[in-house]
Amino acid sequence: MFRITIIAVFLTFAYCWPIDEEMEGTTRPPIQPVSCKGHDPDKMFRDPLNPHIFHQCSRGKWIAGFWCPGNLVFDEKEQTCDRDPDVPVVKCPKPDGLFEMPGNPHKFIDCQGGIGYVITCPEDLVFSELNQTCVYNDHGLTWPTDPTIAPTKPTASPTAVLLLVLLLARHLGQRLDLPPHQQLVQRLDLPPDQQLVQRPDLLSDQLLALQWPLQ
Repeated sequence: MFRITIIAVFLTFAYCWPIDEEMEGTTRPPIQPVSCKGHDPDKMFRDPLNPHIFHQCSRGKWIAGFWCPGNLVFDEKEQTCDRDPDVPVVKCPKPDGLFEMPGNPHKFIDCQGGIGYVITCPEDLVFSELNQTCVYNDHGLTWPTDPTIAPTKPTASPTAVLLLVLLLARHLGQRLDLPPHQQLVQRLDLPPDQQLVQRPDLLSDQLLALQWPLQ
């Protein structure tokens, strides 16, 4: 159980949510040096023109500038990146948790104490309410152009989902260059164009047919 938990955590970080957009290939404008005059030499400070940027100085000289992840802004008092207080709050489905943003798969609602903030996923990622994080859109999600229509999703039984997780945990590391569902497609010897998660019946039938424990 302990081993599976560690592998599941590694899987989440490996495939789901890169913290910095620059790590995912998103090109951001280069950060220009600024004057350190008037700023505490031992603290970082917000860029005078862009709240998403903060700077570090040493001995009165500029060292480097940094981007906050996503659409966060730099809080000089807390010395960290945080939500923009000017971003309007939205209605929360529940008091606490992360929830999908209706009509926009690239955003989600972060609710704390009934107050909801809209957060944008790094570029090309979509929010998965099931995983509670931003993921690559390779799981069969279909988003309509009309924001009033809810997105369609594949469904799978709880037993099938559990088997899927166990299978990934046992075989993680064989092909780390492939997304998880492609690892399963290869393991089950499915046709290359078979979208596994769009066929929950395959999970129940073929996963149960595998020799257990898996070798």
